[in-house]
Amino acid sequence: MARTWLLFLLATAPGTAADVEEAKEACAGAESPELSLRQLRARRLNGTESVSADSFLKDGMRCASITAPENELCRESVEWAFEVGLKKHPDWYFVPLGTTSHVPLHMASLDDMQRLFFCGRAGDTATRCGLPPCHCSTPPCDRCGGALPPPQLAKPFTRIKRFNVAGDPKNEFDVVQIPDQNMTHSCSNYVDDGTTVFSEDGKLVLKVASACADGRCLNSGRVMSKDAFTYGIFTFSAKVPKCHSVWPALWLLPGSSKGDGRYGPWPCSGEIDVL
Repeated sequence: MARTWLLFLLATAPGTAADVEEAKEACAGAESPELSLRQLRARRLNGTESVSADSFLKDGMRCASITAPENELCRESVEWAFEVGLKKHPDWYFVPLGTTSHVPLHMASLDDMQRLFFCGRAGDTATRCGLPPCHCSTPPCDRCGGALPPPQLAKPFTRIKRFNVAGDPKNEFDVVQIPDQNMTHSCSNYVDDGTTVFSEDGKLVLKVASACADGRCLNSGRVMSKDAFTYGIFTFSAKVPKCHSVWPALWLLPGSSKGDGRYGPWPCSGEIDVL
């Protein structure tokens, strides 16, 4: 089983910008009452507009299993929505997703898309306008009204490790130095000279220091826990700076030793960003 190291860092990074596309479409009554609005959209956009409504309902979106060979049209429609539709259409195009799957659109899985297409009875007015009449728990979701499974309670958790950040940081952490700016794409050096990583008032401090080195005048701190963890619950509190171009972070790194994962040291084996 993979083991994980905690890594804290303070870096500098450029700002980002996002473009927001806004669109609006009314739920018109011109669609066939035999098909829901979203089913017709999927049929039309994945190139199956020649399929009759009866055939579509029988062999398409009303299928009991997305993987059944006879339900190829159903599978293609759901995969289209998951792999292509989300990239080409704004959020409002898949309005029922939040009601049927209870997850944000950008976090939807293929199973969530299956719920989106299956949950709702053909011919129902609300379904045609993007409001499914039922909630689904697990695929296949063309069967509605079943009770949700009881919640599974986790076993009692016992703390096995508490980081002591009041003393020398090197007792608990390795201070990481990365002089290669092409690897970090940042405007600073990660150094271990006592100016960027230290303890103060019982807290671990990572600081950006304005001391020139190797042609760069910003030094930054980065530490990695000496101990690795296979699984567990991690709790931490932190105060981060409120200013531009400063990028505090907490990562989880996979690895068998010191962050050297299956494909090599960071960044070759990836990371999980917590903060």
